[in-house]
Amino acid sequence: MNSRETGNSAEDLVSSFLESTGYSILKRNYHFGRFGEIDIICSKNGIVVFAEVRYRSKDSFGGAVSSVNSKKIARMRKAAAGFVRENPQYGIFRFDLLSVDGQKISHIEDIVR
Repeated sequence: MNSRETGNSAEDLVSSFLESTGYSILKRNYHFGRFGEIDIICSKNGIVVFAEVRYRSKDSFGGAVSSVNSKKIARMRKAAAGFVRENPQYGIFRFDLLSVDGQKISHIEDIVR
């Protein structure tokens, strides 16, 4: 399986996980021009979540959390701003990280403050 197929598989797994925990998927692979991409946009209880999905086969380089650097966060913020501009009905949002290790999913809420 190549890296794109692995990424799609991880996003499928995370989408199913989010739906099973009460989230509604609004968009997947949302692009705002060349400014950035958000893997999954979902909502629950009136909060829109911009979710970054990371697949890790091992934690030798610090794991999923350390892989989200300031450059990635800046691109996520730009893409999120584009989504909010296009969808002004959504006002409350946060950024979450979901990491996939095999079939295990870890969900870290509100990674950007």
